[in-house]
Amino acid sequence: MKKFFIFFEKWKWVLIFTILLIVVIIYKFNNPLDSEYFPRCIFKMTTGYDCPGCGTQRAIFHLLNFDFKDALKENLLFIALFPYILLGATLDFFKIKNKKIIKLKNIIYGNQIFIVIAILILFYWFFRNTTLYHHWIELF
Repeated sequence: MKKFFIFFEKWKWVLIFTILLIVVIIYKFNNPLDSEYFPRCIFKMTTGYDCPGCGTQRAIFHLLNFDFKDALKENLLFIALFPYILLGATLDFFKIKNKKIIKLKNIIYGNQIFIVIAILILFYWFFRNTTLYHHWIELF
């Protein structure tokens, strides 16, 4: 079992990049609205309300096709947090040993930030289901 974890740790990023490349190709050429193969949101199907993740697949499709306006309309929160997610993945990938970078990583990915992000997600979840949000997002 220990050999598996050593092997996985060694090849983890190759596996992640391979899966990511496959996902990018799929989302680049297939609009989730036009395909029955993309999963639908169970929360939205059950309640009729959007969850914080609703529209993320469509936002990815629009981003990959350089349609930033529609990507923002589909899921503003995902677009806002995408650079944060990308930065975290980059810092993890390169494993920089610089003390300033490590301190920065501990600050921007610490417990307090996760609480702020959780509150942001809850606020977005509520706000995106209001008519005010739908009027506001159409201004884009």
